[in-house]
Amino acid sequence: MTEALEHLPLIDVHSVVADAAPEAVFDAVERRFAGWLSGRLGGALSRLWGCEPAGAFEVVAEERPTLIVVAGKHRFSRYGIVFRINPTSTGSTLSAESHAEFPGLHGRAYKALVVDSRLHVIATRRLLGEIADSAEH
Repeated sequence: MTEALEHLPLIDVHSVVADAAPEAVFDAVERRFAGWLSGRLGGALSRLWGCEPAGAFEVVAEERPTLIVVAGKHRFSRYGIVFRINPTSTGSTLSAESHAEFPGLHGRAYKALVVDSRLHVIATRRLLGEIADSAEH
């Protein structure tokens, strides 16, 4: 894990295979997080939840083309994702290592709603698939 997230507990790790070079996968991760909560609806949601940064995530570490780390916080959680990109004979493997803490009563309720319900698993797998698709095209 990177220094930026070493204080956050591990939630889970998921991976996907992309038919794209590591550089293309890295660029796709960067694009995906450049405007995470942008636009009118995203901005309103960000303000409502008290996201820092305003877009919910910021790049806190990177080693092109094999590692990119994003992190942020809001009223219910402090969180980050370590994306590792490993070359394969036909493209790349992209893994997402999620870390988070959920302080206080509201944080525990949020964790139950998002993590314990497995919504986080569904969202993370979908995110990885979207990134892989973006890198491939």
